[in-house]
Amino acid sequence: KNDWDRGVIANNTGVAYTHQGAYRKAIEYFNLSLVLRPSITDDESSIRAKANIAECLIYLKQPDSALAILEPLYPKAKQEHFYRLSGSMAILMGRIYADKKMPDKALPLVQEALQDAKTTGMPDSEAEALMYLGILNKKSNEATALQNFKDATALADKYQLHMIGWEAWFEL
Repeated sequence: KNDWDRGVIANNTGVAYTHQGAYRKAIEYFNLSLVLRPSITDDESSIRAKANIAECLIYLKQPDSALAILEPLYPKAKQEHFYRLSGSMAILMGRIYADKKMPDKALPLVQEALQDAKTTGMPDSEAEALMYLGILNKKSNEATALQNFKDATALADKYQLHMIGWEAWFEL
């Protein structure tokens, strides 16, 4: 094995720790994956590892630290056409801005995430973006929010996306 392979393993280990809720341990492995990989800092793997760190920081209630990572990475991911990755980063930033009561920043990001999901043909990401659009539109445009939730539940039903489906149904 070489350092690149070890970096991939470290990143995957970080993902496993993230799923277990061990966010600090996950961050250690994501950082290790960045150290083990070649010095290319803007390739898809390094952007993904940094985005994973940001997601862990959100779970650790450090949204400003997460934004400090995501904001400069997002345009790079878009520029490189890493749409699945940029879409998930847009959702994360949109959630942070929504929590900060900044819908003017949140809404365009989640709309971008929806566009990225459609571009990549990822129904799970599309349903998630629609659900968040519904949440963001709930107060300002009830009819649009309702349509967002209906579209999200339809995708969830069609592709058996149970987690997203129940959240969208709950919002309805």
